Amino acid sequence: MMNPKKSFHIPYHEDYLFEAVDMDKLRPGKSYSTLFNNRDYMLETILDEFGQVPPELLETVPCPLCHSKDHVWELEKDSFQLVKCTNCECVFVNPRLTPAAYVQTYKSNNYGHIINELALSSHDYRKLRFGVERINQIEKFARPDSPKSLLDIGSASGFFLESAKEKGWEVLGIELSPPAIEFSRSRGLDILEETFDEIDFGSRKFTVITMFDVLEHLPNPATTIHKIKNLLNPGGLLYLYIPNWNSASRLILGTKAHFIWPTHHLTYFTPKTITSFLEKHDFSVESIETNGLDIEDWIWQLSEQGENTDTLESKKNELQFLINSSLWGKNLRVLARV
Repeated sequence: MMNPKKSFHIPYHEDYLFEAVDMDKLRPGKSYSTLFNNRDYMLETILDEFGQVPPELLETVPCPLCHSKDHVWELEKDSFQLVKCTNCECVFVNPRLTPAAYVQTYKSNNYGHIINELALSSHDYRKLRFGVERINQIEKFARPDSPKSLLDIGSASGFFLESAKEKGWEVLGIELSPPAIEFSRSRGLDILEETFDEIDFGSRKFTVITMFDVLEHLPNPATTIHKIKNLLNPGGLLYLYIPNWNSASRLILGTKAHFIWPTHHLTYFTPKTITSFLEKHDFSVESIETNGLDIEDWIWQLSEQGENTDTLESKKNELQFLINSSLWGKNLRVLARV
């Protein structure tokens, strides 16, 4: 079992503090239904052709965090097994699709259609509601004498980069989806379209590197974090958003929890495992909190089943506030310094 260097601080609030999310603007029209109707198109294509996932498209892997080969079965979803490492408690997909299959997915037209429906159509709202919030949080921790240079890995439509650029940051994004790249560049953003591992940055350094909803997709998170550490200026910041395995969504929805997505999400973290992982790579975790749409996703699921959700609707913000304050929100927000 692991022994984290630090005890955890639960972000308890004596006063009720909650900024609601406008779901009609975040998930306009039928964009969220489009996501779920197409989320496993790659797997469905494989199954339609072969009846099962061929061995040549799969790889068996050790724990992506500590490289142990010892694990126990956790659950099954979408024809894939999720296991838990008995050494560090990391949950991960094993066996999983090969890295080449994942890269092909993110560059595909079908995935681009999902990006168009969900991310691009809500770009302006995401910028005002989330982009501004994120850069303000970063500026609370960034050292004032450091260069205002920022790299966003997996920049999607560029809504966060726009918010940072408007506050005087020199920004660079990395993205694989062609529609998202085209959209971002049309708004004057500098976007690289290779994978992060493929890019040679030379002597270039950054004060801040961000990955929002990205780390869980990567086949080799340890390699990625090591490269990020070497790209940061002394005292530089890494800001992560990742799904929280220990979340209300998983407790309430079980395997139907939306973030359990083994064809795309390969590694699943908790506050404990992400802290231990980052400290192992010489980062100091300075802020960890959760935020999420656990109740909104539950309401969506119930509505899809034709059930009445009036009671939940009336108290959804209060319930989500309590969930977030106990570190059981669906999304982990982790800010660490090198």
